[in-house]
Amino acid sequence: MAKDNQKVDANDLVKLWQAEGIDPSIQHSLVMGMMTLATPLVERMAELAGALAPRGDEPLSSEYEEALDQAISLAAQLDEKTLGKYKGRLARKLGMNSREFANALSGAKKQAKGSRKSDFPEEPTFGGWFPNEDDPSKGWLVDYLWDEKTQQAELCYRDPDGKVGTAHYLDINGKRLVPKVDAIVRSGVVSFPSGLGELKDTAKLLGIHEQFYRRAFLLDNPLMYKMASFYSLFTWVYDAFNELPFLRARGDKDTGKSAIMLRTGYLCYRLIRSTGISSTASLKYIASIYKGTIFLDEMDIADQFDERVVMLNVSAMKEQANVITMTSVKTADGLTVFEPVVHNVYGPKLITMYGKFGDPATESRCVTFDCYEKEVAELKAKGIPRRLSDEWRGGALRIRNMDMRWRLEHWQPDVQIPETLEDDRVSTRTNQVTVPIKYLVKDDPEALDNVTKVVLAIYEEQLRDKAASFEARILEAILAVLEEQRFMELGFVREAESGDYGHIRYVRYPDLGKVANLLMDEMNTGKVKDPKGLLKEDEKEEEGETDGKKKKKKGEGGISSKTIGDIARKDLRLPTKRMGTGYIVILESSTAPEAAQERLEVLRVKYGLAAKSTAPKKAADQAASPTQQVEVEMDRYAEMADDDQYSF
Repeated sequence: MAKDNQKVDANDLVKLWQAEGIDPSIQHSLVMGMMTLATPLVERMAELAGALAPRGDEPLSSEYEEALDQAISLAAQLDEKTLGKYKGRLARKLGMNSREFANALSGAKKQAKGSRKSDFPEEPTFGGWFPNEDDPSKGWLVDYLWDEKTQQAELCYRDPDGKVGTAHYLDINGKRLVPKVDAIVRSGVVSFPSGLGELKDTAKLLGIHEQFYRRAFLLDNPLMYKMASFYSLFTWVYDAFNELPFLRARGDKDTGKSAIMLRTGYLCYRLIRSTGISSTASLKYIASIYKGTIFLDEMDIADQFDERVVMLNVSAMKEQANVITMTSVKTADGLTVFEPVVHNVYGPKLITMYGKFGDPATESRCVTFDCYEKEVAELKAKGIPRRLSDEWRGGALRIRNMDMRWRLEHWQPDVQIPETLEDDRVSTRTNQVTVPIKYLVKDDPEALDNVTKVVLAIYEEQLRDKAASFEARILEAILAVLEEQRFMELGFVREAESGDYGHIRYVRYPDLGKVANLLMDEMNTGKVKDPKGLLKEDEKEEEGETDGKKKKKKGEGGISSKTIGDIARKDLRLPTKRMGTGYIVILESSTAPEAAQERLEVLRVKYGLAAKSTAPKKAADQAASPTQQVEVEMDRYAEMADDDQYSF
C-alpha cells in the first residue's frame, strides 16, 4: 500500500490496488470509506487559513487575509442546515470565537449579495453564442450546468481569450446573464451536466462513450456501438454544423428499443425526454428553448403530413428549421391581436419505432439500429443492467461533465467541412453523420483511420441490404443484358432512332422482367439456369399453346411491366420511353453517350453489385474487409474495458 502522507491521484490508486489484487468490490468499499472519512473542503480551507493566522503581535500577512477570505466566502455558500453542523468547528480552526465567525460570515454574505448588483439588466439564459460587438468573429460561448442534488444552476463559459470556467453570472455586451431555472429543469425532463469534467481528447472521449454503451445495452451489430458514440459526441457540437441526421432504434415489442435510445441519450447534449404523443406545439417550444437532443418514443405515424413528421424534416437543416406560429397578445388598450413567433427546431433526435416513416424524406434522415428480442440470460451474461441505478446514472453524469468541457474547447460558431473528408464510396446520409466526427479527429491520423474503417464497414452492411432488394434485382437484370455473355446472346438489347434521344440502345420492359425473374429463381434455388429458355417463352407467347390450353398472358406469374417502369424511372432514375405499343428502358443514347454509363456505375456502387469477372482474386482483394477490420478493432476495445480511464 502507499506510504503514509504519500500523495497519489485516483488513477494511481486504482492501479496500485489492481497490482495488489484487491477485489473490485473491496476497492469500492475502500473508496466509499475514504469519502466518508475525508475532511470537507470548507473545513480544510479553514485549517489552512488558521495555520497562517498571526501569532501574538505579528502583522497580518496578505496570504492569511486571502486564505481567510476564501474560507469565509466558501462557508457563506453553505445552506443553513450544513452550516449549522460545521459552524463550531470552522470557528475553532480559524482561531475565532462564535461572535467573530458570525460577523465575518454575515459580511461575506452581504458582500456576495452586493456583488450581484449591477447597472446591467439581468437576462436569464440557458446559454448560447454571444459574439463581441466590435469583432463578431470572437465572443463568449456560454452554457448551462444544473446540480440536481442541490437544485442549483450555474453558467459555464469560454471567453474571447479562450479561458474556460464557471460563474454564477456573466456581464456580456451590456447585459448580466444569469442561469434560468424553470419547472422543466427542476423536473429533470432535460438532463444537463453538473460541472466541468476532465478534458479528454476527441479520440479518447469517443472510446469512453463506446465503452459506456457496450455496458449499457446489447446490439446484434457491434459496429453500431461505434456509431452510437459518434452520434452522441456529435450532439455536443451539433450547432456548429449546418445539417444533421437522426438516430433511430427500430424493432417489435420487447426488443428494448426504447431503453437503447434512452440510454444513448444519457451521453447526448441536453437529453430532452418526450414521447410520440407529445403535441407539436410543445415539441416546437421545447426544441426552441432548450436546444437539446429530443428523445421521441413510439413515433409510428401513418400520416406523412402529420405536423410532427414535418417538424422532423425541417429540424435536420439549420437554415430551414424556423417554424413560425401565431400567438395572441394583449395590447395596451386591452385588444387581442396576433403576432408571429419564430421557433428554431434544429437539433438532434433519438427516435424509436416499430416500422418506417411513410415519408421517404424523413426515413432517409435516420441512422437506424434494428433491434431484436433478447433473453434475460443474454443480458446477464453481458452484464447489461435491466434497471438503472444511481451509480449508473452517476457514471453517465461524469461523462457528460467531460463532454461539456470538451464542447467548450472544440465548439466553433460556423464550421466549414472540407470536401476531402467526404467518402465517395458511401451514401450521403452515412457521410452526413460521420464527416463531422472526421472533422473533429482530422488531426489525429489513427482516430481518423478508425472512423473511416467504421464508415466503410457500416456502409458495407447497408450495401448487403440494398443488394438483396427488389430494386437491385432490376438493376442486376439491366447489367446482365449489357455485360453477361449468356444474356447478350439473346438480343434483348436493341437499337433504334428516337427523336428525343437520337440513336438509342434499349431493352423492353417484358424482356427485363423475364431476366429479373430468372435471376431471382437462381438466387432462390442456388442453381444456374439456361437463359435460352426465355426465347422459347417468347415463341409460345407469339404462337399460342398447341395443346388446347389457354394462351399465357404476358407478365402473368412474374414482374409486371408497371413495376419495371416504376423502379427504372423512380428508383434507378433511368430514362424510359414508350416505343410502339410498349415501354422501354434507354440504356444508351447518342445525345448523351457517357451519361447512361456513368449512371449505371453509380447505381452499381449504390446497390453493391460488383462488376462480373472470372479473373482470380489478387492478394490485395483477399485482404480483410472493412467489417473484419472493425471486428479486430472491437477486440482491441474489449481489452481496454478494464482500463481505469474507461471505467465508471
